[in-house]
Amino acid sequence: MNPIGSISNLSGDLLIAVIAGLVFIEESGVPVPFAPGDLLLMIAGIAIASGTVEPVPMVAALLLATVIGAMVGREIFATVGQPAVMKVADTLRFRRALERAIHLLRRGGAPAVFAGRLIPGLRIHTTQAAGAPPSWSISRSSSAWGRWSASQQSGCFTGPSTASS
Repeated sequence: MNPIGSISNLSGDLLIAVIAGLVFIEESGVPVPFAPGDLLLMIAGIAIASGTVEPVPMVAALLLATVIGAMVGREIFATVGQPAVMKVADTLRFRRALERAIHLLRRGGAPAVFAGRLIPGLRIHTTQAAGAPPSWSISRSSSAWGRWSASQQSGCFTGPSTASS
């Protein structure tokens, strides 16, 4: 069974819910190897372009899934702490990537969180690293990035007065 083929055969609200749900899971810090977020976004764009779904509900669902997923993931990783996250990273064999992300975030602060959230392949580890380290500055940067992102992206739908707050 091809999961991506199954997803691309859906339409309407079900397609929106499935794509947004998978994006939420990935943004929460759980890798979804059969459906990477960038591929899901591409499927969403194709669905919008082909008229399979309406653009506003799809974009709104993906915005919410991305922002809330990243914030939930950061809180989960902050709650369980760095030792537990590293133990899971060892088990799933992504400790090196996670350590690299933590190092970059510690060194770069808020701009590194911003860049890490935009780089495919580093996005999940940025969420994990922002919650896992004992450094509060990275966690605060991650939360600030989430609030700024939500404010700016909501401005696309509600106008510039909302985005400037």
